[in-house]
Amino acid sequence: MIQITILISFIPQLCRQWRLTLSAVAILCSLSTSFGLIHAQSSQRSLSFNFPGDTSRVPSTAGQFSAIYKQSAKSPDDFVFSIEDRTGKALVEHTFSRSVEGAWSHADANLYLNDFLGSTQIDCFVWIPQSKSLSSLTDALLRDPKSGPIEGRGAKPPETPENSRFELTCDGWKSKDKLLVNVEGTTWAGGQFKYKLVYDLLLKRFNWND
Repeated sequence: MIQITILISFIPQLCRQWRLTLSAVAILCSLSTSFGLIHAQSSQRSLSFNFPGDTSRVPSTAGQFSAIYKQSAKSPDDFVFSIEDRTGKALVEHTFSRSVEGAWSHADANLYLNDFLGSTQIDCFVWIPQSKSLSSLTDALLRDPKSGPIEGRGAKPPETPENSRFELTCDGWKSKDKLLVNVEGTTWAGGQFKYKLVYDLLLKRFNWND
C-alpha cells in the first residue's frame, strides 16, 4: 500500500514533465517545418531570374556561379548578361536588347537563358560549367545534323527564323541536364506550327516530347 501511495504521488510530476517534453517537441517540429518551407521557397525563387529587373544577381544552387546583368557600357539601349564565378570573374557574356529570363538547374550548375530577340524571334541559350560560351538551341536544332530529333518523327522542323516568326523557348527542367523545349510560330505564308521537344545538354541532342 505504501508503495502504491508513493507511485501515485509521482504521477502529477510525471505528467507535468511529459507535457513539457511534448510541448518542446511540438515547438521544434513547428520551427523545423517553417524553416524547411522558407528554405525551399527561397531556393526555388533564387534559381530563376528575369532581367532587367529588381534583382541583378542570382546565384546557382550551390552558389559557385552567379547569373548577372548590367547596363552595357557601349550602348545605353543594351544590357550585358554574364555568368561569374566566386571570384567575380566573368566566364560568359551575352549582350541583349530587350529582356531575358532563365533558371539554374536544381541539382547542378547548368543554366538556360531565353532571349526575347525581337518581335519575330525568341531563342534559348544553354550553359554548363564545362562550356566556354552560351549555346543557341535554334542553331543546334536547325543547323547541327547530329542534334536530332533522334526518335519518333526524325525529320527536323521545316520552319526557320528566315521563313517564319520563330519562337524557341526553354520551358523548364525535366531533370538536372534535360530541358523541356517549345518551338512555335507562324510561317510567312500564314501556317502555324508547334513542336514539343526535350534537349539533353550532355548528349547535345533533341528528342520529341510525345
